[in-house]
Amino acid sequence: SILPIDPPPIAPIDPWQCVMANLTQYFDVPKPTGSLLVAIQSYADKLADACTYTDVIDRFLGCYPAHDDWCNFATAAPASVIPDYKLYGSAASAWWAAHSSNAVQYASYCPNTWWNTMHDQPGNPTWLNNTVNFAACYADAVTTTASSSSKSISTSSTVAATTGPGVTGIATPSMTPAPTNSVKGRGEGLGMWVMAGTGFAAAAANSM
Repeated sequence: SILPIDPPPIAPIDPWQCVMANLTQYFDVPKPTGSLLVAIQSYADKLADACTYTDVIDRFLGCYPAHDDWCNFATAAPASVIPDYKLYGSAASAWWAAHSSNAVQYASYCPNTWWNTMHDQPGNPTWLNNTVNFAACYADAVTTTASSSSKSISTSSTVAATTGPGVTGIATPSMTPAPTNSVKGRGEGLGMWVMAGTGFAAAAANSM
């Protein structure tokens, strides 16, 4: 998993190449800002309200919103943030398409270095997971639009990212990823719908 819950065993140590690898880039994700961020935080809080667990760990492990619930933000959000939300979805989709293949490889090949990098900055795991979530939501929306207009659109191609007032810039990867399937498929294959919701506000606060 690219977002392990438990730390990896100390032994065996990671290969020496892992020390030289720039793993920080895989947590330098596009992020919502301004009113869009506020709207997403508010929506995440409402999803978390349904959680009946009181223990912090139980809430963290057992109260993740379902993928469809997270994508429903598009219909629940104020109309004023929808343009920025579309830009953010496009940026998240393009970023994940460019980084997913190498991220999976490094998480497996360099488990200890990956773990340390993941926890180097507060909120790193949540930001990465939410990026994958929104990338898949964007892919869902593109697919639905294509189906309704009877057009064949492949979400396996990289979506060109456009940044705007509600989205921060995205980093350019230093490696060329191997071809993969659709943006949504890359997330589902990794079991990524697990860390949205309650952690979003904390991750956002720690990034400011």
